[in-house]
This record gives sequence, structure tokens and C-alpha cells, in this order.
Amino acid sequence: MQTAVSRSAAKGSVTKFYRTKEKYEVLSDCEKCGKKAKEIEKALKEGIKDPEKEKKIEDRLKQQGLFIPEIKTKLK
Repeated sequence: MQTAVSRSAAKGSVTKFYRTKEKYEVLSDCEKCGKKAKEIEKALKEGIKDPEKEKKIEDRLKQQGLFIPEIKTKLK
């Protein structure tokens, strides 16, 4: 959240709050999985697909008769 302050003689000062996009800063490589900092930044920026999770969701939807092939998941 950020603020913007406007001032006028008639109203005094008015503070408005507005949302900004979240920003991530990767400081180093991952010690646990060995991924490089650039790979982590790319995954945070673009998102990554999890084929196992997609397959489970597709199977569940097929069992319920609601399967639509255009539905895809994205991990962030």
C-alpha cells in the first residue's frame, strides 16, 4: 500500500491509499534445492506449471462430468 496526500485551502489535507503490485527480490541461490537466483526470479515472474497437480484436477473433474480441457493451473 502506498499513500498520496493532496492539500487544498478549502479541504485541508486528504490522504488516499492505493494498492501497488508486490515485488520480490531474490538475494541468493537456494541452498535446499540448488536453483540459481535467476531461475527463482523467472519462476516468480512468470509462474510455473505443475503437471501432477493439473492431472489430479483433470481426473477429479472427469469423474464429476465437468471436465473442460482449457482449465490450467499456475503455481506462484
